[in-house]
Amino acid sequence: MKRLGWFLIVLCVLVSGGCFPPAIIDLPDLIPWYPDDGSDESKEIETYDGKVYLIGTLTGDLKDEFEAAMTFSDYVADATDGAIVVSSDAFGELTQEQLDGLSTAFAAHQPIILVHATAEQIVAFGQQFIGETFRYTLPNGMEYAEVYAVDLEEGGHIWQWSLYPPDLRDDEDSDEEQQARLGDLIDWMQENSERMANGSVENAKFSAELAANSNELTQLASAFVDQKNFSRYGNRYQVALFIYSCHSYDTGEDWFYVQQQCVFYGGGAYGEKKVEYNQEGKGWYIDNIEIDSTMNGYDYDTLQVGMIQSSPETANNVESVTSGVSFTIGGEVGIDKGGPSAKITGGVTISNSRTVNIQDCQVINKSIDRGNNAHWNYKFKRCDSISYALYAGLTDPPDLATNTFQPMNQWIWRAKPALRANDTPIHVKLNVDLCWTWGIIDFWWMTHPDHQTTDGGLWEYNVHIPYPPIN
Repeated sequence: MKRLGWFLIVLCVLVSGGCFPPAIIDLPDLIPWYPDDGSDESKEIETYDGKVYLIGTLTGDLKDEFEAAMTFSDYVADATDGAIVVSSDAFGELTQEQLDGLSTAFAAHQPIILVHATAEQIVAFGQQFIGETFRYTLPNGMEYAEVYAVDLEEGGHIWQWSLYPPDLRDDEDSDEEQQARLGDLIDWMQENSERMANGSVENAKFSAELAANSNELTQLASAFVDQKNFSRYGNRYQVALFIYSCHSYDTGEDWFYVQQQCVFYGGGAYGEKKVEYNQEGKGWYIDNIEIDSTMNGYDYDTLQVGMIQSSPETANNVESVTSGVSFTIGGEVGIDKGGPSAKITGGVTISNSRTVNIQDCQVINKSIDRGNNAHWNYKFKRCDSISYALYAGLTDPPDLATNTFQPMNQWIWRAKPALRANDTPIHVKLNVDLCWTWGIIDFWWMTHPDHQTTDGGLWEYNVHIPYPPIN
């Protein structure tokens, strides 16, 4: 019995002293992770119960998901009681009566949806509803959009919605992933006629102070909203730009107030807790999100493009941050009201604020690091070691790094006439890093953990914006 006791003591000393060589933990493959808890909850298909008309025969990656989630009716010319889904192959063969019918449905605030389309097809599609000046390009490296949708909201707000195929690389596009992507479209469709009320811009409109300000830009002008939807490794990233603009007749300059509302979901790649011998690892969770926006081609040219305000400011070790701007553009200005343009002689104000949860996340405002760009970096707290009585292990990553994180950035740009002449778009770059953390457990103590980061996704794209009226 004494020998056994001495043996256990020696063994503990050897283990805690690291005398046994640790087995190096293998980093897990990055594939979308779906829980298997014995239930069917993760396998449920989201459905759309509203009226949907179909023109053409569906093709593309989401064909089966569309057919499982929606009950289609044959399209009837001039129908205005439901959304309309159009296959890209059929759009080029529509009759004038059908085109006029689509325009009527669009004017009646019904979503018009184009499936599996190239940039050229989307341009022709958008010009039918938004106008001949409509422009559209795909993100770098993309050959098509799985879905392009456009809707006219009450008040003349135009909302365009784009869904792109996942950045697959080494993983496969699973049924669960396809269902999740189509679920994002269904969520958007279900908000029809309520999107601006639910969106970031309108949240401020309901404050008594703003409602009383008759010259506030978001109260006067119509918004152009561009929403992009990306995915990789089961994570999904939505970036929506709410763009309000006005033209100063006194200076000839254009002004842009931009709210960048994001919805980032990091639960697709996370779910691994791996223990081997005396090591523990957790990942992959979102480590860092960087989003950088500029007027394309005008980096460092502060004479042509000026950054007037950007928010939120840099913040660390706080649970929430307020994103807000306040500015007045004096003189006579022109705005787009979703129809006839209007001149405002007393100038306009821009005033908005919103509080966002950033617990365990550092916000770094890097705006104007290229002269006039709008640039933010969101860095999440990494897993760390934890040791107490008879236990050693890793802390969990922040909830915002493995679930839904909704930051909002906003800024004001002043632009000289050259940008209008060049039809300059906004260029956006979204970069995501993922992290895997592991540490060595020595008896009831864990060493300082190591961190391995990898590319979680990189997307660059242009948003072609309507310029405010000048007559």
